Amino acid sequence: MPGWLPSAWLPSSVGAEPGDNGVRHNVAAGGRLLVSTTSRGDGTVELRVANTGPVIPRYEVPSLFEPFHRYGGDRLAAAPGAGLGLSIVRAVARAHGGDVRAVPGEGGGLVVTVTLPRAAALDEELAGTPEAAARR
Repeated sequence: MPGWLPSAWLPSSVGAEPGDNGVRHNVAAGGRLLVSTTSRGDGTVELRVANTGPVIPRYEVPSLFEPFHRYGGDRLAAAPGAGLGLSIVRAVARAHGGDVRAVPGEGGGLVVTVTLPRAAALDEELAGTPEAAARR
């Protein structure tokens, strides 16, 4: 991780950056942004952000995680940024034992899914709840 980034910013960027990208790279009229979170039975939590942006070919998706890469000339002129966001999200997620993946949305846009290990403190907090008992 770059030493110049405040440590408190890093985990929050994992959640904020996909949502910010989903808004900035959406269609102008009638666009949608869908955000969901899930606590999975395998001890991980998942954040999924999907938008209705322009079509991105499947073969271009891996390059979106490369530093300084931004897809499409029209996106470059329309939205600010250096092309670092998803590469930082990937680095932070992996540093915390998780990962991030993206797939083109059906008919356009992108679906970005961040998976992270659930915090042990959350497991302890949930241990006494009916929801936790139902999972056992």
